[in-house]
Amino acid sequence: SLWFYNTQPYAGGPFQQTYSIASGDTIVVSGSYLQSSTTPGGANTIVNGGIIEAQGDVAINAGSAGGNASFVFTGPASVQTLSYSGSSMPSGSWVVNKPSGAVVLGSNITFPGALSVNSGILSQGASYNLCINGQLTIGNTGTLVNIGVGGLTLGGSVVNDGGFVINSNGANCGDAQSILIRSTTSGAQRVWSGSGKFMILDADIKDMGGSVSIVAYNSVNSGNNGALWDIQATCAGMEQEDKIYVQEGNSGTTPTGTFSNPYHSIQDAVDHVPADYIVRPYTILLIPKSGNTAYTNGFNASGLNYNFTTDVPEY
Repeated sequence: SLWFYNTQPYAGGPFQQTYSIASGDTIVVSGSYLQSSTTPGGANTIVNGGIIEAQGDVAINAGSAGGNASFVFTGPASVQTLSYSGSSMPSGSWVVNKPSGAVVLGSNITFPGALSVNSGILSQGASYNLCINGQLTIGNTGTLVNIGVGGLTLGGSVVNDGGFVINSNGANCGDAQSILIRSTTSGAQRVWSGSGKFMILDADIKDMGGSVSIVAYNSVNSGNNGALWDIQATCAGMEQEDKIYVQEGNSGTTPTGTFSNPYHSIQDAVDHVPADYIVRPYTILLIPKSGNTAYTNGFNASGLNYNFTTDVPEY
């Protein structure tokens, strides 16, 4: 491997510039990665072969003509941003393999081939569209999250062994069905499989099928969906909330009684939400020294978040 900090492969003037990484070799970029042209309207920048291991933000900007390099996100930062405004994305594999935190879209993104979320979170942010022309694979410690309004378009199958969260317009079931789940080819059904968890709320779904049973609540069936897709028009029957308890100012002491999954601060609870909670509603209950406050689940750009709501009975 070869290590760099901030890295910008670029083409200057009218001439195309191609950068090559030997097959099997990896360039580790610990800062930001920018692929672009230094001349507006000028030459194209191409990066071929090998792997770019990104530990910071990645931007594929105007003047990029892609190439076939592969990208792996591994950064320790809680959020890495991926944005695109070029003419072509690199066509190699794209992999999220973060020990924690999220890769967040900063623009609409079309992946020319496969996308794998092996570990960590891939978030579509508030409004960005995600198109994957190859297979989408989610590993057992990976999660795809879309709680905005951006669409998801699939050119291949979905294999989910981790978490898959679609929830238009935020944390509550019953919002407008703003997120469209579609195939790149109308009428071509995409196959879903895997042993992971699915939470799909407030979506508009068309051309989806597969071998796994999926329930979508308060969603629209726009046609050509497989028999294992149970698309419900309301939120009725949705799994009830689970509760995660936090005892304020009680560091080093485990709450007793009816408490389950106790933590000692709200942030501690958010940081350690069990994997199966990420794809169903839950409430974090703060048990203060006097009175009680409930925090309801939600997601933000970097993954999990909590929001102040109402008081709950004191224990």
